[in-house]
Amino acid sequence: MRGKLGMELSVNFIVMLILAITLFGFGIYFASRLFGTGGDITQQAFDKFDTQIEGLACATAEKVCVPVSTKTIGRNGIAVTGVVVQNVLGEPREFEIYAEPSIYVDKGGNEKPFDRNKMLVMPGAAPDKRRRITIDNREKKSIGVAVQPLAVESGTYSLNVHVLYSGSSGFVEYDKPAKIYVVVP
Repeated sequence: MRGKLGMELSVNFIVMLILAITLFGFGIYFASRLFGTGGDITQQAFDKFDTQIEGLACATAEKVCVPVSTKTIGRNGIAVTGVVVQNVLGEPREFEIYAEPSIYVDKGGNEKPFDRNKMLVMPGAAPDKRRRITIDNREKKSIGVAVQPLAVESGTYSLNVHVLYSGSSGFVEYDKPAKIYVVVP
């Protein structure tokens, strides 16, 4: 009787071990599929920002404008604004858009160095972080700009938004940089 009971326990242990390994494998597969789609989600978010911002049309005839140039966000918040680009070059062109930190002014009105590692800006200044779009002649397109403070002091942060277009010698500055101000209370 004892030998039979020991054999039954061994078989149950092996079955449970196989089930545990199988479930662990499915968990690893599910996690890799879940975390592997991060790039797709980011692109979908920017596409959504672009469509939301299209409603914020600029009334002027500027080539580059920012409908809402000042945003107030908390330390853990994210601000999204847009840049509207109008192609007046006479033919369809490819444009490249990026934002870069410019100036930081603390609450006392003192200008201080801007630590670029303390604020996440998309599209960023690095070549692989820039946004490229093609705009037909006389067409306007909106591009979303997202800003998230990571570890910043209270104050006003100024960002320059650059718009370049494809010329015969590479990308050339299209207009003077537009300004976006981020206020962190």
